[in-house]
Amino acid sequence: MPNQESTEHRDVDFYRRESRHQTGKLAGLIGDWRRRKGFKTGWLNVPEKLMLIVTELAEAMEAYRKLPTWVLSELQSHAEPRLNEEADAIITNFQEELADVFIRLLDLSDALGFDLHAAACEKMAINEGRPHKHGKER
Repeated sequence: MPNQESTEHRDVDFYRRESRHQTGKLAGLIGDWRRRKGFKTGWLNVPEKLMLIVTELAEAMEAYRKLPTWVLSELQSHAEPRLNEEADAIITNFQEELADVFIRLLDLSDALGFDLHAAACEKMAINEGRPHKHGKER
């Protein structure tokens, strides 16, 4: 039985209020790191930067594909799964690759002057107005 909160419609202010992460500050720190290290990100190399994000996603997929079926079942069905060192290492690698995606997204948004946090809040408000599963069968 779904809880009441899960079916409640939320507006953009809900997401702004409920945010516990300071993505704008982190984007700025990543931008500072980029400049200190001599990397260039801007409108002229957006295609390159987007493909680097795709590359990081592909690396995350490669890590995920290394997880045996029993590990996936354990992760899916247990709040505190019992895993071996090899599975823990693969999961850590998967998490690191997702972090690389996040870092590259924040770097790009900082370089282009986008407030990705505000854009995500606005987008979630739009998503709230969409029908359940948005036409998907699964």
